[in-house]
Amino acid sequence: MKLPPLDARLRLIVSMVRPGRPAADVGTDHGKLIAHLVGTGRSSGGCATDIHPGPLSKARELVDELGLQDKIELLLCDGLSAVQDHMAQEIIIAGMGGDTIVHILEQWPHSKQEDKHFLLQAMTKPEVLRGWLWQNGFDIAEERCASQSGHAYSVMSVYYTGETLDPDELMLCLGSINDFTHSDAKAYGQKILFQLEQKVTGMEKAGQDASRWRSLMEQIETRMTTKED
Repeated sequence: MKLPPLDARLRLIVSMVRPGRPAADVGTDHGKLIAHLVGTGRSSGGCATDIHPGPLSKARELVDELGLQDKIELLLCDGLSAVQDHMAQEIIIAGMGGDTIVHILEQWPHSKQEDKHFLLQAMTKPEVLRGWLWQNGFDIAEERCASQSGHAYSVMSVYYTGETLDPDELMLCLGSINDFTHSDAKAYGQKILFQLEQKVTGMEKAGQDASRWRSLMEQIETRMTTKED
């Protein structure tokens, strides 16, 4: 079985999936991730969803080519709407905006079950996703980073615990990333700093007070240069 190659972002996600459990790949986009998980035996089986017929058709071609049609169910639906409780314990939602991921989790009736493990990777607005998770009883157990082609990504490992948290702005920006000695984490931190610098520059050009955001940048820089014990 010749599985399709995965990029650094998807390889990181695979490494964070708990072995031996069924997985769901939401917004599958050609099915490479779920095919790799099931084809290597890391996941016992699973499903892949997409709201668009085109990518799902490509995923079906790949699944059939690999002979995995008995282990992978392909679902044309919005988010997790067609995924039943028994279908997945590992739920991967990657490559979407943070607000879109929030919407998917809000709509799924099984999100707040402690046996579910979510791997979430937000392309935009990760701070919105982190804030919603903490304020709604989810724990971001860890975050790991990957970088490729000049872009840096963070993948959140999330469980529902029922314990809520009111995060500050530093937590919203950096989440549960604790070790910035790794080059990928450092690249992610630099990306956040660059985005804040753009925000500050725009505000100051408009004559607005940007001291709050400059202070946040200083906090991020301190966090990135402070080694964990």
